[in-house]
This record gives sequence, structure tokens and C-alpha cells, in this order.
Amino acid sequence: MAERQQVEERMGQITDLEGEFRRIIAYVLNNPVKAGLASGWEEWPWNYSRADCQSALRGKVWRFGDGISTDHITPGRYYHLRGDIKALAGHALEDADPEFAAKARPGDFVVAGRNFGQGSSREHAPLVLKERGIQAVLAQSFARIFFRNAVNVGLVPIICDTEGFETGDEIEVDLEEGRIRNFTRNFERTFTPLPPVMRAILADGGLIAHILKCRGL
Repeated sequence: MAERQQVEERMGQITDLEGEFRRIIAYVLNNPVKAGLASGWEEWPWNYSRADCQSALRGKVWRFGDGISTDHITPGRYYHLRGDIKALAGHALEDADPEFAAKARPGDFVVAGRNFGQGSSREHAPLVLKERGIQAVLAQSFARIFFRNAVNVGLVPIICDTEGFETGDEIEVDLEEGRIRNFTRNFERTFTPLPPVMRAILADGGLIAHILKCRGL
């Protein structure tokens, strides 16, 4: 209780939120171990540069339903692997589709229904999808924390109508125009493009890579 009161008092004293955020980012980058980042954090996918990120993405679909939670994406029984993203990614979505972790290929898409990513606020869920090579997640709606975590680690989240998509479909997603083409089933869908600042973060490979590149926000 005393620690909580100290935090609340500290938050009440902050008048420059942007300045405080910059100080936090600087501390994390300069003191990754003290800040609680797992060993080997420099090798995590969220730190990869993606300067060559294309506005039009093409690949195959892995189809899932409503309510895919972070426990579906990263099963809790593998919690001990949270410091090894590559190993954890070997179990991605195995409770929702046992074949996904073994057969998903770089450039594939995850397409789902409503409330994708509900559950834990940890960033491991979008990180393991990116580690598997998933370039974007298309869903009718996202849990808000997952959506922001996805952008922060460089995984593209797209809110759109996902009815009619099936596993194996070949699709193309134009991030700038907000258009999806399903070549397998011969239809198109539109969506509201992400704001330019989010697209810039994604193009750089995530928030940390973006901050390092721009030397700030």
C-alpha cells in the first residue's frame, strides 16, 4: 500500500508528461537490465530495423475466430520461456491451431474475428507473432492494449471486416490506400489506414527502433 501511495503521489507531481516519457525511454535504453528487459533484448524482433517495409503486403491467410486471447497466442504453460522469444514463438497459437507454429511462414497473415488479443498486457503476444514472420493481423476488433503493443513492436494491426477470409487465401494489403484484395476468392475490402505516425513506427520496426532512429519521438 505504501508503494502504491508513493506511485500515486509521484504521478500527481508530474506536469510534463512528454518529458517524463522521454526520461523513462532514456532510462530503459541505458539500463535495460535494471528496467526489467529480458536478457538478449537487443535481439528481440521489436528492435529490428524495417526501413524497407512496403506499403503493399502480400501473403497467405491463417484464419481464426472471435476472442483469440493472449493465452491462445502465448500459452501460459510456457511462461518460463518469456525471456526467449524464439523458443516461445515455437508454441504460438498452438491451442487455437496446432499446425500454426510449425507451418506458418514469413509473410503470412493472421485473420481473426472480434476482440483479438484480449487478456494480458505483456508485449510477448505480438512479439511471438512477429518472430513467426507474421506481417500483419487483420481483425474485426482488437483489445486496445494488444493493438498498441503490436504497433510498438512493429507488427501491423488492421481493423476491417474479416468475413469471407479462409486459411490459405492469397491476399494483398495496401497500408496507404486502405484496401485488401483477396485473390483466391476474388473480392476486395477497405479499411481506415493507420495514422502516419503509426505507419512511421511500423516502417522503422517498432517504437524503440523508431526512437533510436529519430533520437526521440
